[in-house]
Amino acid sequence: MVGFYLLALVIAGALLAVPYWEVTALHRVNGRITIFCVIAALAILWSILPRFDRFDAPGPSLTPDAQPELFAFVRGVAEESGQAMPADIYLVPEVNAWVSHRGGIMGLGSRRVMGLGLTLLQSVSVPQLRAIIAHEFGHYAGGDLKLGAWLYKTRDAMRRTIENLARTSNGFHKPFLWYGNLFMRVTQSVSRAQELAADQLAAKIAGAENAIAALISVHGASLAYSAYWEQELLPVLTNGYRPPIATGFSHFLGAESVAAAVSKQINTEMNGGVADPYDSHPPLNERIHALGRSSSGVKEGEPRAVSLLRDVRRLEWELLQMLFTDPQKAKELKTVEWEETAPRVFLPVWRDESAKHVETFRTLRAIDVPGFYASADTLQRLRFTHLLPDDRESAVRNAIGCGIAARLYDAGWNCDAAPGKPVLFTKEERMFQPFAMAHQLGTVGFEDSEWCAACDRAGIGEMTLA
Repeated sequence: MVGFYLLALVIAGALLAVPYWEVTALHRVNGRITIFCVIAALAILWSILPRFDRFDAPGPSLTPDAQPELFAFVRGVAEESGQAMPADIYLVPEVNAWVSHRGGIMGLGSRRVMGLGLTLLQSVSVPQLRAIIAHEFGHYAGGDLKLGAWLYKTRDAMRRTIENLARTSNGFHKPFLWYGNLFMRVTQSVSRAQELAADQLAAKIAGAENAIAALISVHGASLAYSAYWEQELLPVLTNGYRPPIATGFSHFLGAESVAAAVSKQINTEMNGGVADPYDSHPPLNERIHALGRSSSGVKEGEPRAVSLLRDVRRLEWELLQMLFTDPQKAKELKTVEWEETAPRVFLPVWRDESAKHVETFRTLRAIDVPGFYASADTLQRLRFTHLLPDDRESAVRNAIGCGIAARLYDAGWNCDAAPGKPVLFTKEERMFQPFAMAHQLGTVGFEDSEWCAACDRAGIGEMTLA
């Protein structure tokens, strides 16, 4: 770290020495050389100048008065680890927990802050949360964050230097780029060692089994979080409704297909994870091997860590207001339970999409959908010719799914749109998944006969889509 600042000062000094030497030794000045040297030197000095750390709250601030159970829990772990409590604890949207020193300049005058992910709390048990918080306090105990503030600021200074020099000269930034890559490799190696040391404190305080279970649970939930946000939560939010975020994520993780995909990925990483030189954390298998035990995850009967929070729905609403570009839109969201999303959120969307194609769908029977999909004039009939080629097939499949879904709902079928599962319609002993079936149309290995057989089993072959 010191080497970087010395490198920057030496190069800046050498650049400024050039016009000084021209004046004092040569008694003449080359305008282009002088301007280049002065601008490059000033760019370096401006880039390495320490900045004040402006800290914006990453989520709703949790207080001891409003969340006494959580603060008592965190305080107990702090005492066991011999560390002071953070000055502030925030509820954040990601599947993560973190601690940091924020504010001040280069770590001086900073304060301790902690972030606890809402979906993290929903994904782990209370004993596992104890291991997670103990791990975070391990970073305080190891002095990681005192050095970390300097390292992060140095990385920012390197980035600014490289970007500014890249704009002012051709290739003059390359020594800093080389040094920055070296710096990242060394400091990230240190970061990985710090993570392993913090894991040891977590195992000491919460037990190795809970520490390992927490690693597996958090890693698995992290793998699923983006899909939950994009595929389940965002469509509901954009249609003006606010479902229970934490509960929905729990349902999503529990869905058979999601659980199987997460388990498969974890098994793959457990059998062959290798750290990249630029990774800040060791691979999962290395962390678990270092703890020397095994665990199966959340045990039956253990309360979820989210149970330590009071008034979760209000906190979710506050979190959304901070995430939305326009907080007023978040305030206007109407509450909805996941069980109500089919009729209240999605049915109007299905009907609107189906209505755009009413002339075509009025005579299109469900049994004839495969032939319609493969027809050469389908795009013209649905008026999708303006779409990009990569978007056309998806639009056709979605329109078909919407048409069938709206018709099934109006025909008295029950709809289950639970997170993580395909939209399922049931009536008596019959069932049909309109979107899952529609999105198989035209795919390799999917035969038209499979569609027709599903329609026959559901008894909807003669049903039209409008």
